Amino acid sequence: MRECPSCKYPNPDHFSTCFKCQTPLDESLQPSDSAAPQETILDSSKCAQCEASPEPGGYAMPLCASCRDKLAARPVPLWAITSFAVVLFVLVLSSSRFSESVRAGVAYERGQRAEAAGNYLLAEAQYAQVGEYYPDSTLVLARLMITQCENMNVRGADQTSSKLEGREISKELDQELVSALDHLKSKLRSDQGGNQ
Repeated sequence: MRECPSCKYPNPDHFSTCFKCQTPLDESLQPSDSAAPQETILDSSKCAQCEASPEPGGYAMPLCASCRDKLAARPVPLWAITSFAVVLFVLVLSSSRFSESVRAGVAYERGQRAEAAGNYLLAEAQYAQVGEYYPDSTLVLARLMITQCENMNVRGADQTSSKLEGREISKELDQELVSALDHLKSKLRSDQGGNQ
């Protein structure tokens, strides 16, 4: 590759003028004065590199088929490949995170519907699924504990309760938790009374 002395554009070795700014690449053809390079007017009747007949088609740069093929076959710079790989990695990572968020959102919605319909077993399973994606979500843990209490899942409610200790919870959610715990206690008392 030959670097243009004027614009630093990398050109293939066989080019005699810079592809980008049309500055001559040979030192002997360089202008002797230090003035700014003059704009070169391209002759559209000959190839800008080898002066053969250019390819028809109205291209901005008149090049013959051979020179156009050589330019097209130029290797892609490593920085471009690396940048593309990084962007692709970020896109894949973000799309997987997005799909996790969508799955969690769908499971949460299903849990809310099941809980509203009184199907606490399904609601507990859905909230547990959301908890796999967002294990530190106070709202998800609270909803899970409420449904565990309704299902008389004492061990699960106890484990979830320990995860909720020390967290700030809204008054409404706190009242729901207290009500669910009271309901669980009363069910356990009635079950113990019925077994005696």
